[in-house]
Amino acid sequence: MAGTVEEVRGGAGANAKEVGDGLAELIMLVKNKEPDADGRQWAGQVFVPADKVRSECWRQLSEGGGWPNVGWREAYAFALMALALHHMQRYEEDGGAAAGGDSVQALREAVKSLDLALIMSGSGCADLVHFFLSDIEPNVVAADAGSSTEQREADAANGDDDTRYVIPSTLPAGRVPELSEACRIPRVRSPTFSDFKKNFFKKDKSVIIEGATDEWPARQRWQDLRYLRSTYGHRTVPVELGKLLGGRKVLGCWAEEALTMRDFIDKHLAPSNQACSQSPSTRPEGGEQQVAYLAQHALFEQLPRLHADLAPPEYTACGTLEAVNAWLGTAGTVTPLHHDSYDNLLTQVVGFKYVRLYEPKETKYLYVSKKGTGINAQGNVSPIDCESPDSTKFPLVSEATYTEAVLGPGDMLFIPSGHWHYVRSLSPSFSVNFWF
Repeated sequence: MAGTVEEVRGGAGANAKEVGDGLAELIMLVKNKEPDADGRQWAGQVFVPADKVRSECWRQLSEGGGWPNVGWREAYAFALMALALHHMQRYEEDGGAAAGGDSVQALREAVKSLDLALIMSGSGCADLVHFFLSDIEPNVVAADAGSSTEQREADAANGDDDTRYVIPSTLPAGRVPELSEACRIPRVRSPTFSDFKKNFFKKDKSVIIEGATDEWPARQRWQDLRYLRSTYGHRTVPVELGKLLGGRKVLGCWAEEALTMRDFIDKHLAPSNQACSQSPSTRPEGGEQQVAYLAQHALFEQLPRLHADLAPPEYTACGTLEAVNAWLGTAGTVTPLHHDSYDNLLTQVVGFKYVRLYEPKETKYLYVSKKGTGINAQGNVSPIDCESPDSTKFPLVSEATYTEAVLGPGDMLFIPSGHWHYVRSLSPSFSVNFWF
């Protein structure tokens, strides 16, 4: 961590030197003291500098432009790990697992701190964070298992069969958008690696592959949100919350929050699933829609056990697998029309999504600004609403040709690099994309 301390001290933040000194003090405390050596005195000594470093690093990351400085992120993660140690000490002092109540709550706070460290620092601190988690997570899981059993029994007594937690494998007819037969993306079933590489990868031709995920445990497990809730409900994940109007974000109504998987499921995914079974609308016309989205997140690095529920498809061997991202959200989530610099296998595991693709030659009709800012900083995002384009503002859009499809459970869509794509969830959905 010495390099991180110096990087923070030399950073652009107004309090960079002070934070660097605080981080150095924190590292010395953690390295030179055993958590049980001085009881609460040790815990208090750690908590004060750790919380100070954490809050200042967060200020720099969120407001002070410190995000490009890796040192600020690593310092933030280390402060969170120190806070986790503080909470672990509280757990032991309060009586451990036998005490329950506030004691287990201290462990939940420790797990939250470690999750935030993983989310913010990525792989840089992952090994150390997972080491801490392996020691404390089983106690939280055991405590939650008891409360989950009690809740299930209470639900059963009230006649609640929890169907709102099971995402259907079929889509109500009223929620299926009409597709043009001439624009449909072609489908093939379980092509060999050589056939895929020859007929699609080398030709930059999109295709939907069927059958590639038939053996994935995820196909059955993730369909029942109670599996995710009971196994990972105590873990904290980043969720985008906001309103959409006509498929576009309502400014001022969006925020990213750190939610437990349990709260994400209970407060957003399950209600959305229930609403989908009652509403025939494929897309609200003229009305706002509340959505929640865990989008493009390295969830399988944060929750390694979840990765065992799937297997990277052999087709990624056409290149080098660069990233595996998770997309878990309510109905109505929209990924605006954009293109990526990687080839992509967008794999629908649970639920349904509408997708539309434009080849690179159609870019001249998509009103892409070469001077990108914000979300379009790379100049790879189009401002048009694919499903309801403004013909007055964007008259050339009508000349662009596209292909489209509804992706259902098990469908794997190959999107060649540079191809424009737009995605809208027709139901609560869990997708995985493989960049290669």
